[in-house]
Amino acid sequence: MKDPYTRHHVPRTGKIQDLLAMFFVLIAFAGCSTGRIATSFYSDSFTGKLSEDYSNTVTLNASIEYPESGFSGTGLQDVRCRIKKAVYGEKYAGLDLQDGLEMYFNDLLKDYREANLPIIEALEEEGIETAASLDWQYIIEAKFSGHGRNMVSYTVTRYEYTGGAHGMATTMAYTFDSRSGKAISEEELFVKGYNPVLTSLLTAHVRDGLENPDELVLFVDRIEPNGNFSAGNDGITYIYNPYEIAPYSSGTITVTVPWKELKGLLR
Repeated sequence: MKDPYTRHHVPRTGKIQDLLAMFFVLIAFAGCSTGRIATSFYSDSFTGKLSEDYSNTVTLNASIEYPESGFSGTGLQDVRCRIKKAVYGEKYAGLDLQDGLEMYFNDLLKDYREANLPIIEALEEEGIETAASLDWQYIIEAKFSGHGRNMVSYTVTRYEYTGGAHGMATTMAYTFDSRSGKAISEEELFVKGYNPVLTSLLTAHVRDGLENPDELVLFVDRIEPNGNFSAGNDGITYIYNPYEIAPYSSGTITVTVPWKELKGLLR
């Protein structure tokens, strides 16, 4: 039986990064460093054809930073498991990184064929040429993104194009205790009743660093915490993906609240 896809190993500074530069609104976290945590990088590229009769394809490009040491006790395995769940879901988290990614792509390929083969066959019956939008693309960049106050954060940025006017890029952040590897939620980071004060701080800082802050159009009057945050040298950075608080054209919005303004809110 033929392999349902082809895999191409690429250097970290090659094709994947070019694609990311085209499609992602990358988030800059000042002073990004993982301290004593040692990591390695895994980059891979997969391509699967719609069928032997059609040239349309689905592609997956992945660039993943993976911890090798630096967390105590079972922390390393806990962080690795959380990363794999974030990258390709709980279904494959028990596998090693490469095997999980391959199985994840196999399922993407299956979904791609089930969704598009009936479409292309119907187009062919009508005598219509294959639409370029039948090509699907997935890009994943996963990396440690910052550390501060005995915490280290990891972000997973995904771009998905499955037809239509444009693709969608989203970023999710995960924060851990830098020693134990214990995941830290928003509720565990802040004192009880933190929401109103933190909302005021996020609202005050939402336009910080923008070249044209007055041009930012928001769906909401107040920026509430959404649990999607990263710890850094300067403070806590909240991430708001397209359509969450602003139109798609605004891209991913990040809001940093300095540590000094968080005094009294942190546990």
